[in-house]
Amino acid sequence: MAEPQAIEAPVLLDRPAEGVARLTLNGPLARNAPNFAPRQALADAFDALERRAVALLFDTGGQKEGMRAFAEHRAPAFTGR
Repeated sequence: MAEPQAIEAPVLLDRPAEGVARLTLNGPLARNAPNFAPRQALADAFDALERRAVALLFDTGGQKEGMRAFAEHRAPAFTGR
C-alpha cells in the first residue's frame, strides 16, 4: 500500500476538482460511493414498501389467527379475511 501524500493547500483551494480527485484516488470509501447510493435508494424503497404492507395487513383476521396459532403451538387455520 502506498504511503499517503500530503496535498498542498493551493491545490485544494485553487483547483478543488484536482484536489478531490487526488484525495479520493483509490480510497475504498470513494471507490464504493457510486455503488452505495443506488443500493441505499433501493433498500429505502423496500423498507417503505414493507412498512406499508405491515400497516395494511396488521389488523386482519389472518394476522390475529397467525399470532393466536403461534401462541397455542398449532398450525393456523386461515380463512382469507
